[in-house]
Amino acid sequence: MALTARKECRQQISSKATSCPHCGAPVKRSFGCGTLFVVAIVAVVVFAVIGAFSNSDHKVTESGQTEGVIYRVATRLVADRFKAPSTAKFPSFYDDGAATLTSLGNSRYKIKSYVDSQNGFGAQVRTQWTATVSVSARVC
Repeated sequence: MALTARKECRQQISSKATSCPHCGAPVKRSFGCGTLFVVAIVAVVVFAVIGAFSNSDHKVTESGQTEGVIYRVATRLVADRFKAPSTAKFPSFYDDGAATLTSLGNSRYKIKSYVDSQNGFGAQVRTQWTATVSVSARVC
């Protein structure tokens, strides 16, 4: 048990005291270097675990792009061909069986999927689509 000087009343009090016996003011506890070090280590471990699990489903192609990025580029190209592109609803690339991405070599990929959108009469229709995407430079 060590004695420390209070700033408010300049009296010596025990380091274990919760309030000053002289002036009655509560003692503010500060975190030591050890506590901050432990918190920092825990934060790093938590972020590492989150990062490891968040990227587990994202396969990287030989061009260095994730399959999800290539799929999003293809969906934008397909949506631009619609009369009402804002009505286009594409499935998530990671839904089972919703989309396939096949490498054709030389950073070229064939994507097959479907899109739900409105036709010229306002009716909702499902259209199967296929696109070939060539990745010429690293985007991300």
